Amino acid sequence: MTVQGEQQIRALVGSAARKIATQLDQPQEVIDPLPGEPRGDVKPGEWVPDANGLPPDCPVQVLGMDGDVLFLIDAIGQLAAATPSQFGQSFIQRLFGDRQNYLYWAWPRFDKHAAVDNWRAEKVRECLYSAGAKKGVWNSVEKVRGLGAWTDKEGGLILHLGDVLLMDGKLRRTGEIKGHFYPRRPASPRPHDGDVEGIHNPAPMLYQILQTWNWQRPSIDPYLFLGWIGAGFLGGALPWRPSMFLIGDKAVGKSTLQGIVQTVFGSALVSTPDTTPAGIYQRIGADALPIAVDELEAEADNRKVMGVVKLARLAASGGLMLRGGSDHAGVAFQARSTFLFSAINLHLSRLRISRAWR
Repeated sequence: MTVQGEQQIRALVGSAARKIATQLDQPQEVIDPLPGEPRGDVKPGEWVPDANGLPPDCPVQVLGMDGDVLFLIDAIGQLAAATPSQFGQSFIQRLFGDRQNYLYWAWPRFDKHAAVDNWRAEKVRECLYSAGAKKGVWNSVEKVRGLGAWTDKEGGLILHLGDVLLMDGKLRRTGEIKGHFYPRRPASPRPHDGDVEGIHNPAPMLYQILQTWNWQRPSIDPYLFLGWIGAGFLGGALPWRPSMFLIGDKAVGKSTLQGIVQTVFGSALVSTPDTTPAGIYQRIGADALPIAVDELEAEADNRKVMGVVKLARLAASGGLMLRGGSDHAGVAFQARSTFLFSAINLHLSRLRISRAWR
């Protein structure tokens, strides 16, 4: 057996072992009783509240409140938020997902024959808002961590892979961990299972590929670009996030180079032609994924381009971007991504970028 074959087998076995460990960590499937039936020995509506005032094993958990906004974890582990005016019956149904029967058991409505014929939305709201008050003030900008790499208080690396987290070499479920909330997201590429050494390390091969472009500094620029790729995988875990700006004439391979980056990162890259800050932060949300913007060209009104450049500068240090809301309330956004730009024309933004990121 070749060394490469042995490493591939180890990777497959390691991957399978991680999947088994994750499955063992998952809770058993819960089957809620039909409307009117007891849950175990507990009849509908006769449960004992937990410390936050919620019924036992509630599929929806409360994170806290910020002003009028109540933040919750829905039945499939996503972040949900609502103001009192939005907290209607349809929103409650969206929160509980495929656990609708739980509503009939926890907050039943009885007809004149003492049979459960529905559930009481006002009691659900009362219970969840009471739990929110007990949990206290909660800031989603500071507490929510989406896809990408992060660090815990001890400096340990946490990889949010969408459906699971990788911590201390082990996979575990998403959720509220050590003061932060990691929402369930679409699955993203996972690290290779096992060590990769010597000729099997893809970095030297990737560097050789990068050398085939006509760089202005052939001995330096491919290394810098390779370093940017490495930093892109660690965005949210870094104290400072670098950005790259590719400049070249038409048909020199800028878009092809962007394609190489897309191949390396796969779905862990946000590739967009949108040159508006709003379009980017609405797409990235709380994720810490690298962002690639192709053809960032100067326009008659250059404010959009400069807005994107400003967003990249803020992302370098994780600074807050503030914007107005439709209800005249300010909205904060914190970018933690590395940026890759490419353009034909080196417009005025170059001077500001070089001074800001020198």
